[in-house]
Amino acid sequence: MRVAQAPTAPTGPPTLGWVAVAITVAVALGLTLLRARSDSPLSMPPAGVLGFFAVFAGPGLVAAVGLQRSRPDVIVAAAVVLICLAPLSMGGATFPLLIPAVILIYVAGRLAAPRLPAWLRGATALATIILLAAAPVALFSNTEVVCWDDYGGGRIDVRVVPAMPNEQTSVAPFGSGCSSGSISAVGGGLSMLAVAGAITVAMSSGKSRIATR
Repeated sequence: MRVAQAPTAPTGPPTLGWVAVAITVAVALGLTLLRARSDSPLSMPPAGVLGFFAVFAGPGLVAAVGLQRSRPDVIVAAAVVLICLAPLSMGGATFPLLIPAVILIYVAGRLAAPRLPAWLRGATALATIILLAAAPVALFSNTEVVCWDDYGGGRIDVRVVPAMPNEQTSVAPFGSGCSSGSISAVGGGLSMLAVAGAITVAMSSGKSRIATR
């Protein structure tokens, strides 16, 4: 029995790959803070906030798995989803996601292909793309109408319409408003589940870098 060491990739490309992962997570955090602060008042539930972050950080987390396991197919899948996420914001807030996408494609091209059947690599990449793409679909297709009344003194009553009725009060609010596109807990939970599934697929199909024959 001989133990063969798989070819070692150059130091440069994996390092660039980790930089791309860091950029992706940083952009996802910035987008999440921007979206949370845009709500007046803050109406996203904690699960919605985490789900929003997972949607944009998910490709970076999957790319991290690909880097750790030397899986260029997984890294390319993450880059493809980043390219699809980049034009989501009409204001250009998501365009920076193109930077890590380009870096990850370059890194994947410099890594040696794993000793796995081509059909398995293709199936893994496809399943990863589908799951990562399902995350934003679940997030933005499960929104809810949230209304609020500001009574001053720090008292703000927030309600989900029509799940929570508007309770009558003898005090007139100073201001009120509604948002029809608030991220819901259901959408956030489903998006986190989809991202977790993509990470699981990327991890479960990997092989050790040391092959025995």
